[in-house]
Amino acid sequence: MPSLESSDLHHRAVLWTRLGEDVNGEPVLRYPQQVMTRWTWRRGQTTDKQGQTVATDADVAVCFPSELVGAIMWKGGLHEVPGTADPPTPTSDICVVLSEKVAYDVKGVAVRRELKLARWNDTLPTVRDEI
Repeated sequence: MPSLESSDLHHRAVLWTRLGEDVNGEPVLRYPQQVMTRWTWRRGQTTDKQGQTVATDADVAVCFPSELVGAIMWKGGLHEVPGTADPPTPTSDICVVLSEKVAYDVKGVAVRRELKLARWNDTLPTVRDEI
């Protein structure tokens, strides 16, 4: 039986977590991994790290242990990413995580994150294992 935090996560998504920035200040991402989510395409608003109001395109729930602000997500499984690039690189419906709300279970072990995403209108940043 799945845990309460993950019992409603039925959608696959590909996640590129943020590793840092290169010498030019451009984001560097880790290699993609597949996670289970509850993904809802829904227009809305949230505030970014600078306190500015920004438009969002999707609400996503995920169980993940570390912060995801700045990460890139795509709805679908790793095997569904079009193309033959290594690592796989989708060309549409790429989203960036703008904000997150964290909820812990009673024991403080399992972490559920409610994310607000906006469409990423640029190419996927550099992907590598380390900076």
